[in-house]
Amino acid sequence: MHRYLALSAVIIATCLGRIIHVPAEYPSIQQGIDAAGAGDIVLVAPGRYVEEIRLKAGVTVRGAGEGRSIIDGGGDPGDVVSAIGNSIRNDTKLIGFTVTGAENSGGMPGGAGLFCNSGAQPEIANCRFEGNDCGIALWNGSAAFIHNCVIVHNTYDGIAVGSFATVINNTIHSNRTGFYDYSGYGPVFMNNIVTGNRLYGIFGPSGGIPPQLTYNNVWSNATDYRQAVPGIGSISHDPLYVDTLNADYRLQPGSPCIDSGNPAPQFNDPDGTRNDMGAYGGPGATTTRPRVVSLDPAINALNVPPDASIAAGFNLDIDPASLTSQSVRLLGAFSGWRDGAIDYDSTSRVVSLTPSRPFLVGEAATAFLTRAIISTEGDSLAGFTWSFTALAPGGSAVFTDPAACSVPGGPVGVVSARLNSDDNLDLAVANHAGSSIDILLGNGDGTFADRVSCPVGAQPFSICVADFNSDSALDIAAAGAVTGDISILLGNGDGTFLPAVHYQAGSNLRGICCADFNGDARLDLAAVCAVQESVATLVGNGDGTFATATRWPCGDEPSGIAAADCNCDGFADLLVTNRGAGTISLLRGLGDGRFALPTSFAAGIAPEGIAAADFNHDGNTDVAVANAGRDSVSILLGSGDGGFGSRTGFPACSNPAAVVAADFDGDGRLDLAVTGHASELTVLIGRGNGSFARGSAYVAGNDANSLACADFDSDGSIDIAVPNHAAGTCEVLLNHPAFNVIAALPAPNSTAAPETTTVAATFNQAAGCNSLNAATFRLYASQSGPHPGEIGYDTASFTVSLDPTSNFLAGEPVTAMLTTSIRSRSWVNLRGFGWNFTVRVRTPTSGNFATPIAYSAGSEVRGLWAADFDADGDVDIAATSNSPAAVVLLRNNGDGTFAAPVYTSVNSDPISLFAADFDFDGDIDLACFHNQPGTSHLEILKNDGSGSFSLYADYTPAILGQHVTGADFDADGDIDLVLGDGWGAQNNVRLMFNSGSGNFSAPVNYSAGSWARGVVCFDADNDGDFDIAVASAGTNSVTVFYNDGSGLFLHQADFGAGLSANRVYANDLNGDGFCDLAVANYGEDSVSVLMNDGTGSLADRTDYFCGAGSRALTGGDFDGDSDIDICLSAVSIDSLTVLRNNGDGTFVAPALFPAGASPWDCVTADLNSDGALDLAGAIYSSGTIAVMFGTTAGVAELTKRELSLASIQTVIRNVLLMPEPETRNSSFVLLNSAGRRVMFLAPGLNDVRHLSPGIYFIRSSMSAVSRKVILAR
Repeated sequence: MHRYLALSAVIIATCLGRIIHVPAEYPSIQQGIDAAGAGDIVLVAPGRYVEEIRLKAGVTVRGAGEGRSIIDGGGDPGDVVSAIGNSIRNDTKLIGFTVTGAENSGGMPGGAGLFCNSGAQPEIANCRFEGNDCGIALWNGSAAFIHNCVIVHNTYDGIAVGSFATVINNTIHSNRTGFYDYSGYGPVFMNNIVTGNRLYGIFGPSGGIPPQLTYNNVWSNATDYRQAVPGIGSISHDPLYVDTLNADYRLQPGSPCIDSGNPAPQFNDPDGTRNDMGAYGGPGATTTRPRVVSLDPAINALNVPPDASIAAGFNLDIDPASLTSQSVRLLGAFSGWRDGAIDYDSTSRVVSLTPSRPFLVGEAATAFLTRAIISTEGDSLAGFTWSFTALAPGGSAVFTDPAACSVPGGPVGVVSARLNSDDNLDLAVANHAGSSIDILLGNGDGTFADRVSCPVGAQPFSICVADFNSDSALDIAAAGAVTGDISILLGNGDGTFLPAVHYQAGSNLRGICCADFNGDARLDLAAVCAVQESVATLVGNGDGTFATATRWPCGDEPSGIAAADCNCDGFADLLVTNRGAGTISLLRGLGDGRFALPTSFAAGIAPEGIAAADFNHDGNTDVAVANAGRDSVSILLGSGDGGFGSRTGFPACSNPAAVVAADFDGDGRLDLAVTGHASELTVLIGRGNGSFARGSAYVAGNDANSLACADFDSDGSIDIAVPNHAAGTCEVLLNHPAFNVIAALPAPNSTAAPETTTVAATFNQAAGCNSLNAATFRLYASQSGPHPGEIGYDTASFTVSLDPTSNFLAGEPVTAMLTTSIRSRSWVNLRGFGWNFTVRVRTPTSGNFATPIAYSAGSEVRGLWAADFDADGDVDIAATSNSPAAVVLLRNNGDGTFAAPVYTSVNSDPISLFAADFDFDGDIDLACFHNQPGTSHLEILKNDGSGSFSLYADYTPAILGQHVTGADFDADGDIDLVLGDGWGAQNNVRLMFNSGSGNFSAPVNYSAGSWARGVVCFDADNDGDFDIAVASAGTNSVTVFYNDGSGLFLHQADFGAGLSANRVYANDLNGDGFCDLAVANYGEDSVSVLMNDGTGSLADRTDYFCGAGSRALTGGDFDGDSDIDICLSAVSIDSLTVLRNNGDGTFVAPALFPAGASPWDCVTADLNSDGALDLAGAIYSSGTIAVMFGTTAGVAELTKRELSLASIQTVIRNVLLMPEPETRNSSFVLLNSAGRRVMFLAPGLNDVRHLSPGIYFIRSSMSAVSRKVILAR
């Protein structure tokens, strides 16, 4: 039993992201949600918010507590809070609100405080649902976790479930029915209080699996149970609420519900006593003890800016006087304690510390919140620590040969820190044979001064560095292998140290580490005692002295040790390798200096060294272990609750004994350096998902039990130092700079590149010329295919150029690709670099299009692509047909008219086409994606160079195919594929990697929103690789997947779109050099435009009316003004709709061009070679392709009725020959592209040398029919 004096959310997420404040940053909760990404917290200040919100996958929405933050639906039909789709998992949370005002006359959906549908499974905690038609409604497999909520005074049901929901510790009072299970999926209903409901307390299903009813108090309902029976532990007594009339449903002392819930320890109240039934009991209950509920940076965050502040949010109001420089502290592993300005925002309950100086490159930092922090009620924080790592922006993970620093006597361990005041990183070396700690002061350029020895008197085996007495000078603790002493050397701040003071810890000490084990922000020590098979901890007094050692059991033949928070409770745990047992032991810290009994996990053969960090970007602590008996490193991924998955081994150096984690190549992912008993050092490159690739190997180190990693030469990259016991040296390997592209031409995302452009890229250092060739520098145009050419390299500017042998086509998108096989002269591989640009449209027009010309293409035409498939210099059209099931090719006759269709048979239900040269043999191949439910085919059709296709490969990678496109995701120079799968919300984005020959891998799956539709490839974050955007119709959203450069997509973000988002297009729409998105919305008559800020974050959408819902869209410069316009297939009005760009990313009212019944896909290209873009639409109902030529306002194209115009040549130069008019009253005029008359034309020769080259139109006075001509010089 325990007291409850305040209501507030107290659950801390396993992985905490950034904090978005409402209303300080966004005026509404929904705007805050839209701006958030997975792992973020939307923190809502007290107040009433009249709105309806929709939860977003992975986002926590946290209020100030029930009655303080109120979401009010305003009494209108519509659910106040909704969670839709099975992408909503238990990492989506709503915590700490009152939810009210959902009224829909009993109709559903539309009348619930919370409505979950289509498999959504959010966590709902510490909320009050009051004054709605229905408190909570869970439909269609939505197995939400609802706990510690008050559900009262709702007109109909308190909670209505149609799924396997989990409903624990709630108070449900005075509804029509308290808990209604209408489906029979066996939901868990435990530790709840159900009272005073007007019809039924609990109403079970008529069939199926009954609800699991245990430990509930169901009392004083009109009927307590209907079609349900009370289970074990259930009672029926007056719960003794504090004040029912004033809606205070806490429990009075003596309530029969106190200590009457499930007696299992995992359900205990926060004070450790047995569970109290109802909303204010159980582990999720609100208490008077302050807890940390939000953090910035997040636990285990990587790539934290060096000047970042830290912040922590609390569940309760904190006494500002308790927030001092001793209770809020920050420690850098290289530089010690950091002072700074402390600020407390009482509205959001967030304390922040802004350090007075930045972190060093790649520096690990730990923040401490001590027990001295108290709430305004006088209760103390239990203490909380968390760690993160500063950004290491540079490096290549390719190192120089080792340079030796003399350390005679036999060094075995090394650490790096700033031991004097010059800002350079220094080294402290454990000289085992010399019984000393040797100090090597850094010069800042990668070299070090001669050693200075500090005797310790006991052969040191390992060392750690920290400021143990808070005097701003770093100190050293050394573990003695022979005497079992820990030697403390207090630093003077100038690289010298006081004589060692010794503390007995055990026998044959091995690894040593420091952390705060008891929540006082004074550093404690932990050392491995090999003989006693235990860990000795020494509590620090804060003045450089330590208490007597306490030993805790671990495993057989323990060796390495690391301190980390493995269960995200804010307390430091200990991880120990057990060489004899082949395991690691986790000793869970209790926060008061004590540790639980060890839990063991299999690690490998003879594990020695250990490193703890987040290797897969989930915020949890993972472990890397050096297995001396297996020449490998084992990775154990943490679950965030103190558990670890099965080990995965990766080859390393011979007989490894030490491992360290750092970002050696500056890609934001942790890599590993491994060394050991042999003279070898291996670098493993992290992929960011917990796996590692073998990097470089070096002859370095010997009998080393540790490595030091820091920026020794001040170039922004992480270098390595390793002891060499046999040689009596410490060897330093400096990290070469990364090899990058720093400029590109044409500029990425430019929209008006010349047809004759040379493509170039400038590197940050000299390239190896022999690595620049046709295989490593490739140009690919979407309509004209590969563009080989002469490759040149300027050694002075480090610029490589490619001069294509043929021109690009007007308006076509082009991709330039530099592969990872390009190397610098220091043998550093390029990370790959790709960029897109659009070729200019040289002929200005008004952006209007002529009456369509229809070409037969089978039936149910959906997919469409325009390209020069037969290599004759004009653009052909390929389409999908369902009957016959075929890919249909329309060959261009050279003037924009097309020959009879040619059919290539494929599987049934083709829906989407993507064309590229998959085998880089110089012609354009096709990928045809299908829509068959269950086994949607993907066929690769190879081109023989003449436009004839044959089936090369057939895959079945999807359940309900929707759309296919591609790009070079892994920077190897060939085109990979990405597929949108319309089935569900899991694994609905599928990547298939090209082997280089047009063979594709099995799909690698990612999850976007539900009902994935269109996909597009673009560089969202301007880092030179291709990201992916997916439109999801079920969640009305666009998901952006961010490429890490190797084809892994570890991060994603969701952005709002319109109703039933169906297709997405990418280009620079506002001329700022960043690639924006336009989304075709099938469920409403708008196109959503989302502007990119250059970092990959998209602004809130702007919707433009487009006439009707659209299945597809494309873009191009339709009016020749060098900006990108948009064309959509407007289904219900049978038109192609064009929105012209104002030049700033805003669009004019749509122009509608009738195309045929139910247009599907649409493409744009210069089909008649006049320098202007034309349109083609796939007309589903008629089985045709509608071709519309670009023209000017009010000017129609030539028809058969005006034969007198048909004889005029298309291209003219100095004179124009006009025929005799058909009738005496007939005459001709010449119009410019704007539709204005420039001259009258007489029969015979007309001199046009005074006119500028461009597009003109000849019109007969007898009709509106015109002939387009090109004036050339």
